[in-house]
Amino acid sequence: MGRIATVVDAVEALYFELSREDPRSWLERVLRHVECCVPDATGGFAYAYDIAGPAQRWRISFPVVHRAPSAMATHIFDAFAITSPDAREQVFPRLGSTGTFSAVTGQTLTVYGPRQAARFRAMDAVHVNGLDADGRGVLVAITIPEPRRLRPAEARRLRLLSAHLTAAYRLWISPDRHPVAVFDRRGRAAHVERGHEPALATLRQHVLSITARQQAKAPPEEVLEAWQALVLGRYSLVARFDSDGRRFLVAMENAPTVLDPRGLTRSEAAVSAFARHGHSLKQIGYELGLSTGTVSGLLARAFRKLRVRTRTELIQRLTEPTRLVRLDLGRERLLVFSEDRPQIRGVRLTDAEQDVADRLLAGQPNAQIALHRGTSLRTVGNQVASVLRKAGVSSRVELAAKMRRAVSP
Repeated sequence: MGRIATVVDAVEALYFELSREDPRSWLERVLRHVECCVPDATGGFAYAYDIAGPAQRWRISFPVVHRAPSAMATHIFDAFAITSPDAREQVFPRLGSTGTFSAVTGQTLTVYGPRQAARFRAMDAVHVNGLDADGRGVLVAITIPEPRRLRPAEARRLRLLSAHLTAAYRLWISPDRHPVAVFDRRGRAAHVERGHEPALATLRQHVLSITARQQAKAPPEEVLEAWQALVLGRYSLVARFDSDGRRFLVAMENAPTVLDPRGLTRSEAAVSAFARHGHSLKQIGYELGLSTGTVSGLLARAFRKLRVRTRTELIQRLTEPTRLVRLDLGRERLLVFSEDRPQIRGVRLTDAEQDVADRLLAGQPNAQIALHRGTSLRTVGNQVASVLRKAGVSSRVELAAKMRRAVSP
């Protein structure tokens, strides 16, 4: 039971030094820390993914593995590529924020094959799934020796961890990661950016709640309960240390930026998307830093606007379009539905550049592209510059706008 306390350590590790690591190093560190939260862990794997739009366009990054043969990563990547859209839709939407592979599918883990699974004591896997409102996320799977279900307390802790995994990944792939407020352990504001003063009192209250529980060595559940993934639906609180070892909590803007073209506000779209993923009102409140009552009200408004009465109808309403295009225009992210797949017309690109262009048009930042392609940030930067030059535009905003005109009716 001693390893359970490391769930709080894992939350801190998710956010630690986000700006200084390359994509795969961050994912490898996340995998190691999540593994420590599963007492009977024998290893694991992790990858980023994008499951917006129809299943034939879903993508995963090349996985990282820990305490497992390197060939396992290739097997997982290739298996996903050849899996039919129907089979993908049978598994991914059922994963939820956490659980075990055997409980979701009724089968033992097959990434090794039966003999190798027994040899490496990997017959099942506990997953922590950080799925964001816009269909992007990170899946961390920790292998275990025998099939089992999660215990209620274990599932509760891992659900909270999954909310932070979602927030950390969203923050990690964001091009803007500068602090808007900095607090010491006593809750004193050492710095606040102009325009964020109205949130200072609420942020300070959360800082004091988190640090008080940590200093009192409260149970992990109490610390995690206070440390919501977001505050006011907008800010992530991230631990930082200066050169003298002093600890600070830093607030960064990190709200989900899904905008629905059917008339939903940003908050309504985010709540609806998380509800579509099967998250409870309480879980959504934890993910967004909102009260359960506020989440319930936002979901009710979304139901009225979309003219649905149940979550089943909501899922059907949100999955009606056959094409989903993600556009990033400055700080806004827009989901546009179209029957035509967007293209950069009249531009000749290499295979690598075409893949980078597809990912740019899907709204992926350089860090996520590097993670999915298994290359360095510098390489991706050079490829992005080449795509923009060949397309005759000077920024990805112009590229997105050019693509938007191509898909507009």
